[in-house]
Amino acid sequence: QLLALLTEMGAEDDRATSLKKGHLVEFVAEAAAERSWAPAALSWDRAPAVDEEEADEAEAMADAEGVVEDEPVAVDPAQEAEAPPLAA
Repeated sequence: QLLALLTEMGAEDDRATSLKKGHLVEFVAEAAAERSWAPAALSWDRAPAVDEEEADEAEAMADAEGVVEDEPVAVDPAQEAEAPPLAA
């Protein structure tokens, strides 16, 4: 994945393939800093890439488990008052 990031930022370097993980992380971080580059996944102005197959699988699992995401859960105020406080 780190080598793919180098390719994505246009910083391919043959030396990177021979580096151990710790040194490769440093190398990629330095290359990104030099270019003021960040992966698209960290961009605030873009919607995250969604893998349609994974999204469909997650939806199917939620349906199978009876999870309904769009419906709010009703809370009885009397029961809420009796609930123990959450740990800090």
